[in-house]
Amino acid sequence: PAPAARELTQLGLAALRRGDIPDAVAELAPAAREGDTTAAVTLGSLYFIGLGVTRDYGEASRWFSPAAAAGNAQAQYHLGQMAERGGTGVVRNVPQAIAWYRQAAANGLAEAQYRLGVLYLEGLSAPADPVQARFWLQRAAAQGNPPAMTALGRIYRQGRGVPPDDRTALTWYRHAAALGDPSAMNALGEAYDIGTGVPRDETRALAWYRRAANAGNEDAARRLALPLDTQPAGGAHL
Repeated sequence: PAPAARELTQLGLAALRRGDIPDAVAELAPAAREGDTTAAVTLGSLYFIGLGVTRDYGEASRWFSPAAAAGNAQAQYHLGQMAERGGTGVVRNVPQAIAWYRQAAANGLAEAQYRLGVLYLEGLSAPADPVQARFWLQRAAAQGNPPAMTALGRIYRQGRGVPPDDRTALTWYRHAAALGDPSAMNALGEAYDIGTGVPRDETRALAWYRRAANAGNEDAARRLALPLDTQPAGGAHL
């Protein structure tokens, strides 16, 4: 972008920091039209989350698209999110979401690698592909993405494309729990609750359920409302 566009972007970001959204949009829009990727991604994000403007996926897509075409992984990821969810101005299209996630994932964005792995695991637009799911989830986990670690734990717990392996599942759950993932904490509580891969331990089960519930996990909160020996067995919702 031209120096003038970069200057407008800086002015727009400064307006954003002081909470002046109208001024931010007024500065960022011409910069984005001049090809400044930072301006385009910032504008797209405002419309994506509805910060100071009406949430509008169509308008967000208009700003994200040129940045994504220029190789910006964050813009590619947000286009994938909108295609996966659908919303104002964007029709839900999971195959298109996968295509955008693949681009962002190939550009190294851990969040996109995680979502791509989940879509392959769930098989929402095609038959489930646990091999592809594990490949992308492992790449996200290697970058420290806690939900990807938890999803890998679920893969090994359930034997999705691999032999069931409770110990490996627990290793992934522990990694994710150490990074604050509530679903992993709930899964560890369940493991100690029913004795999966570890000796049954009611004290540890309760401790993990409490940590998960305090972190916002609804499954754990429901479990704490019941005596442990009356709780249903089964996989935690991850």
